[in-house]
Amino acid sequence: VVRNNSKMNYSIYSGQADLTLPYKWVSIETGAKYTLLDNSSNVGYYNLFGTNYIINPDNSNLFNYKEHNYAAYISLQKDFNEKWSAKAGFRYEYTSLEGQTPENETSEVTDDYGKLFPTAYVSYKPSENNSLSLNYSKRIDRPGFQSLNPFRWYTNPYMYYTGTPTLKPSFNDNVELSYTFKNKITLGLYNQYTKNSTSNIARLENGIYSNTIENSFNQNTTGLRLNYYETFFKVWDFAFSINGTYTSTTPTIKEVESLKMYSMAYTVNNTIALNNNKAWFLLLNLWHDLRYLYANIIIQEQLNVSPGVKASFLDKKLNVSAVLSDAFRTLNSEGYSYNSGYRSEFYNYMDQRRFTLSMS
Repeated sequence: VVRNNSKMNYSIYSGQADLTLPYKWVSIETGAKYTLLDNSSNVGYYNLFGTNYIINPDNSNLFNYKEHNYAAYISLQKDFNEKWSAKAGFRYEYTSLEGQTPENETSEVTDDYGKLFPTAYVSYKPSENNSLSLNYSKRIDRPGFQSLNPFRWYTNPYMYYTGTPTLKPSFNDNVELSYTFKNKITLGLYNQYTKNSTSNIARLENGIYSNTIENSFNQNTTGLRLNYYETFFKVWDFAFSINGTYTSTTPTIKEVESLKMYSMAYTVNNTIALNNNKAWFLLLNLWHDLRYLYANIIIQEQLNVSPGVKASFLDKKLNVSAVLSDAFRTLNSEGYSYNSGYRSEFYNYMDQRRFTLSMS
C-alpha cells in the first residue's frame, strides 16, 4: 500500500534593497537579496501486518530540504558620449543548504559555498541605425530539490532513478558580440562555457539498471544567431530567428564519452491580417531543432507546427484566439547516450498536440 502525502512547497522570501548614486562621472547601483527555498517530500510506502499498516522506510520517499541564498551586488555605469557607454558589476552569492531523511542520520546533506560573479558590457552606436555591443557574464546553476534527493524511484524491480546528495552547482561563462541594424536585424556571435555540468548517468550492474544524476562533464558551445523582424504590406508581421552552434563536451568521470556536434535551430512566426480593419488574423508559427546535444545526450530533431487564428470583437474590446499546437504530431523526444561503453536509447511521445481557445 502506498500512501502519498507528498508536498513539494516552493517558497521564496526575498527582501531587496537598492541604492542608486548618480555622480558626474559614473552612476552606481547596489542591492542585496535573501531567498529561502523550503521543500519536503512525504511519500510513504506501507506494509500490512494483521490490521496495521507499518511504514517501510526503504521504499518511502521522506526528504526535507532547506536552502538559504544570500546575494549582494554593485553595478557601475558610464555614458562617455552619444556613441560609447559601458557597464560593469560584481555580484557575490553565498549558499547554505541542508537536507535529511527523518530518523536517518546517514542521509544528511549539508553544504556551504560562496562565489563572485562579474559582468561587463560595452556598447557603441556610430549612427541611429547601427549599434554594436560586447558583454560578458558569469552565472550559477544550482541543483534542484529532486536532484539532491537520494530516494530511489523504481519503475520495476530491475530499474531505478535517484538523485545525489553531494551534487555541486555548475558555473557558466558567457561572452557575446552582437550587431543590430534598425532594430530589425540582430546578429550575434557568442561562446558559452559550462563547468561541472550535471547529467543522468546510466549503469548496468548485476542485472540492475540505475540512472543517477551526477556532475559529469564540462561543455563549450560556440554559436552564431540571427534575428530578423519585418512588416510586409502593412498586414504581415514576420519574425525569424536561426541559431547555429558547435558544441563539445569534456568528461570528468569515466562513464561519459567525449562528444562534438554541429547543430542548428530556427523559429518562424507569422501574423497576417485578413481584413482591412485588422480584426481577423491568421497565425502560422513553427520551430524546428535539428539534432543537438543536451548534457551528454544526443537528441534527435524536433518539429512543432502551430497554426491558429486571432479575432477582435466589440470595437476590439473582446479578443479571441484559437491555436492548434503540434498540428502534425511531430513533437516527440528521441535520443541516445553512451555510458560505460554501451549505448542507451529512448523514445517518448507525450502527445503534446492540443487545441487552445482563449478570450480576454
